[in-house]
Amino acid sequence: MFAGAGEAIVGQALMDALGVRVGDPLRLLVDGKPLDLTIVGRIVNLDQDGKVVLFGLDTYRAQVDPAAEPSEFLVRTATGTSLLGVMNRLRNASGGRMDVWSEDLGAEDDVAKIRAILVVLNLVLVAIAVVNLLSTTMLGVRERFRDLGVLKAVGLTPVQVIGGVLAGVGAVAVVAVVAGIPLGLAATRGLYDELGRQTGNGVGIGVMPGWLDLVVLLPVVVVLALLGGLGPARRAAGLRVAAALRYE
Repeated sequence: MFAGAGEAIVGQALMDALGVRVGDPLRLLVDGKPLDLTIVGRIVNLDQDGKVVLFGLDTYRAQVDPAAEPSEFLVRTATGTSLLGVMNRLRNASGGRMDVWSEDLGAEDDVAKIRAILVVLNLVLVAIAVVNLLSTTMLGVRERFRDLGVLKAVGLTPVQVIGGVLAGVGAVAVVAVVAGIPLGLAATRGLYDELGRQTGNGVGIGVMPGWLDLVVLLPVVVVLALLGGLGPARRAAGLRVAAALRYE
């Protein structure tokens, strides 16, 4: 954010169009007068497709109009305050000369809504993955009915059968996580960067999850996979040897 006179923050789309970056000087023509600024930061702003420049009133007074006064004021109300009551008091105090309206500046609410959608989408994808793993495990067990029958005939216990099936399921889950995390991060980063370029906000607007979250993801996925494979494993353990040997 700008702090001193002559400092400004600029939308990424405008910086791209002008070929400038943070730290560069920027000269604008405002009300017919030159305005010299220094870019100190980038703003994520969808107004004007990201082609915006924000600077302080002191900068405007120093270079354009010393007598300039603000024509609009932003009032942030405290939590629990009656918004309608504040608006009425401002109108009454100004004798009806002040135009008062409410505006939702809660970018956090928009982010929360997007995050909720992404969380739900991820939960759906996890459920689909577990169902797919369950069906794949069931098909794999059915294809090995004769093998399991032979192994049980030579002394393989039900516990060992369950352990073998779950070990295979766990191995698939580990491989999926190890391969899927880098691919997922790359795809997500590319998606956010492209979205930023299309909206004029530039690259790097998406925040990737921390490594601690990704490390915790591994045991969670493995546990879900084992729970999904428990049904086929128990069915394989309860398989009768004679029926298994006759199975085609």
